Amino acid sequence: MKKDRLPTYIKNREKLNFKVPSLFNNDSIMFNLLSVCDLYGIKIPISQVYGSIKNSWNSGRMSKIREFDEQYARDIIKKYNKFGIGVAFTFTKYNITEDMLDDKVANTMLKIASEEDFNYAIVSSDLLVDYIRAEYPNIKLESSLLKPTYEYKDYSEKPSYYDELAKKFDKVMIRPEFGQDYKYLKQIKNKAKIDILINSNCVYKCPYSIAHYDRANMLENEEIPLNTIMCNSIVCDKVSLQQNNLLSNDYIDKLIKLGYINYKIAGRNINPLSLLYLLGTYIFDGSGVYAHILNVLP
Repeated sequence: MKKDRLPTYIKNREKLNFKVPSLFNNDSIMFNLLSVCDLYGIKIPISQVYGSIKNSWNSGRMSKIREFDEQYARDIIKKYNKFGIGVAFTFTKYNITEDMLDDKVANTMLKIASEEDFNYAIVSSDLLVDYIRAEYPNIKLESSLLKPTYEYKDYSEKPSYYDELAKKFDKVMIRPEFGQDYKYLKQIKNKAKIDILINSNCVYKCPYSIAHYDRANMLENEEIPLNTIMCNSIVCDKVSLQQNNLLSNDYIDKLIKLGYINYKIAGRNINPLSLLYLLGTYIFDGSGVYAHILNVLP
């Protein structure tokens, strides 16, 4: 293989920990990329992949895989872990009740993942936090952006709120609106635990954000097209789109200098080409990714 066709980073990206949306969705394309990097000794700046299989703890985008196969889940989780990549389950539903804690799918995935000590559950429910800590102490916990979304509907949380969460969680997802507020980010003390969403697809300070998640939760058990929920299907077209939640690479470079090293790329259930586009936008030199990975797509 020609050297100029190998994946190469955008400057400074090798310093970062990226979390990408490929778990139980675009696994084959990610395994291709990881195999290429492993073969040529390229240290990939992706520390986690996230997603889920349909279960009662999931929230946000609906799970693409609706039927649970334990061996399939084990194979996927173990293969990522073999590459040194942690999995992060999107157990982000805020209103979890006691009778939901025995969800078989969610518990089985946690049992498999707990065989390593670098896998995560992304959560917003305090009840679920206590349950996972008690039953699966090997699983690390990240506070979901749904936690502040439900607890501060008017976007009024102070930087100290995220520092308090950082005392309780291994990682903390900050709301996208504050991820692009440089002065706000400067005030957070525990920057190393903060996870910043790069490309949120909702409008800035969307007044209907909870409605999006509530509708997604309501429809989780319905067989509907995955692209008919969330922002673009409700009322966001009535909100000004002049300001969005997308971060530029130049701005990310400024955040690196502040000490922020954890970044999440949104896109659960996107197609392989869209995932490659995002990787080529924020992590890798686009030509390097496309030149090789597109040639080995299944």
